[in-house]
Amino acid sequence: EGESVVYQGQTYAMDTTFSIQHQALSGCDSLENVAITMLPSQTMVVDLSACPGDQVTYEGISLAVGDQQDFIYTNQYGCDSIISVSVLALPTDASSLTLQTCPGTTIDYNGTALTVGDQIPFTFTNSLGCDSVVTVSVTALPTDATSLALQTCPGTTIDYNGTALGVGDQVAFTLANSLGCDSIVTVTVSALPTSTGSVSLQSC
Repeated sequence: EGESVVYQGQTYAMDTTFSIQHQALSGCDSLENVAITMLPSQTMVVDLSACPGDQVTYEGISLAVGDQQDFIYTNQYGCDSIISVSVLALPTDASSLTLQTCPGTTIDYNGTALTVGDQIPFTFTNSLGCDSVVTVSVTALPTDATSLALQTCPGTTIDYNGTALGVGDQVAFTLANSLGCDSIVTVTVSALPTSTGSVSLQSC
């Protein structure tokens, strides 16, 4: 296909049939039936796959994802046999994961210590051998801050969480809330009111 053939001084480039009349030596007509048939060429499509960024080898040629190349051989008729090779991308994975930890502490992911505010991509391999990227973000668990007012008599102390506090003290106590994070209680101690009075006594 794509070539031409010459017969009896005529050029033919496609399948055709015709008859040619000759005169034999005996003087009688001789009819020649001619059929010209183009030999077939062959075209085959081959799809290969590779991970994005990788290459695959075909017939010693390195091909990347997105490449398309024709390889030309010769079939049994001596005509072209074309193999059209395309390289398709295997799928990659991308996902996100949010972790939480207390402010000022770390949390472990895949052997890496992460702190609040971190956003780090971790690259693994999926079932097809391509990249599986997990983006890990770390947010803060809530902390608590409250205040507590206590009162005691001037010159005395009052106990809070094992600490003796006197009038005028303002102390922050760091405890743990239900999530295990800081719960800060600011304790202020004021004086209980006192009273002053007079007593008159009389005697003979």
